[in-house]
Amino acid sequence: MNLMSRLRLVAMLAVSFVALGAVAQPTADKPDLKVGDKWDFKQSVKVVPGDEKSEAWSRRVVEIQPDGRVYVAVGKDERLPLDTMLNRIDPRGTEYSVPTYKFPMKIGSEWSYSTRAGEGGMLERRGGYKVVAYEPVTVPAGTFDCFRVEGEWENSSRSYTGKAREQYWYCPAIKFIAKSTFQFDQNWRDRPSRSETRLSELTKFTPAP
Repeated sequence: MNLMSRLRLVAMLAVSFVALGAVAQPTADKPDLKVGDKWDFKQSVKVVPGDEKSEAWSRRVVEIQPDGRVYVAVGKDERLPLDTMLNRIDPRGTEYSVPTYKFPMKIGSEWSYSTRAGEGGMLERRGGYKVVAYEPVTVPAGTFDCFRVEGEWENSSRSYTGKAREQYWYCPAIKFIAKSTFQFDQNWRDRPSRSETRLSELTKFTPAP
């Protein structure tokens, strides 16, 4: 094989590897939710200073409107509105709503935001998320292939600073998260600091019949 033929072969192989990498890149579109889909979680909460406790929480799809808005049951009598990207719609207005999820989702995707926060909207919350990995996650409900998303946000005033770090694992097979972690540190000028950590894991996913 002469030099030119070898160069052509190397170039073809390089293009093939790039193409294979593009095909292998996982992507998650907005989930096709159904009325009746339900997720059950266990959660551990630790507050410093304070106590540590365990509690359960769940989400169940109870209504899907023609415009794509979703309503999920949080408790016996409480319904939570979500937008077409599954983000909670704050009843105070869209300027308070946080874009926790964004589809299509793939490794390397990232987004930032700035919203109003606090009592009376006197604070500005600034943050962002980035999809950093696609990996298997094992929780009580089983093992799922998930996108690991990392986020940070903060808000502050002259006498207060709040900073949060979070991770969640979004899993296309269950159309929601299988696991999430959250740490929130609050510091005031005139009172003791406070820290809260949360760990949630899926215990059961029940698809709509």
